[in-house]
Amino acid sequence: MAEGLRKPVSERIGELRDKVEYRRAVTEQDHEAIFRLRYDACRRIAAIDPSDGQRFDDSFDWLPNVHQLGVYIEDRLAASLRIHVLSRETPWSPALDNFPDVLEPELASNKRIVDPNRLMSDFDASRRYPELPYVTLRLAYMAAVHFEADLVTASVRREHEAFYRREMLMRPACPPRPYGTVSKLIGLMVIDFPRDGHAIEERRPFYKSQASEREHLFGPSRASGTSSKGARTAA
Repeated sequence: MAEGLRKPVSERIGELRDKVEYRRAVTEQDHEAIFRLRYDACRRIAAIDPSDGQRFDDSFDWLPNVHQLGVYIEDRLAASLRIHVLSRETPWSPALDNFPDVLEPELASNKRIVDPNRLMSDFDASRRYPELPYVTLRLAYMAAVHFEADLVTASVRREHEAFYRREMLMRPACPPRPYGTVSKLIGLMVIDFPRDGHAIEERRPFYKSQASEREHLFGPSRASGTSSKGARTAA
């Protein structure tokens, strides 16, 4: 482990990415594994109350604009991320529900918003693979490219703002406030993806993806084989 940590972070992330398989949750078993991972992750930081079912899901998990994604290493679920894609026709997500004053005007102006949320990791996997948050967050960048996002959001605790500012070039859009069933205060961060998205890839080339990889997770794109407004991603 010590020898590996002496490598540049980009090299370590690239090596982990080669071990990772991304899967979209399809079966009941896929969803159950994600909900249990979430529960364990949130209980570790006392963000939710204990429950007999030992699973953490909510009504946002079953919306028509949701993409439930798992990050697998050696065929074991190591992390998960939930992504909602918002438009005027599909105006549903946790970020919109908790920050309507910020996001409703953006939807009213016909902007497309990608809302990644519920980024969670397995405790043992996160200790073994310190780069796991990066390869998980790559899914959010892929979704932004695939759906040609105008804005990408992150609903985060204050202590995590620096990570999103550095990795996704996001800026605070609303200070922390009460957020759903989570006991911690959560703030909203955003990136103007057409303006700033390309700079993410320039700094972190491991976020790049092929159109075939994105379509495997998210379905056919609106313009299959072309790059988004905000990133020059190879297709």
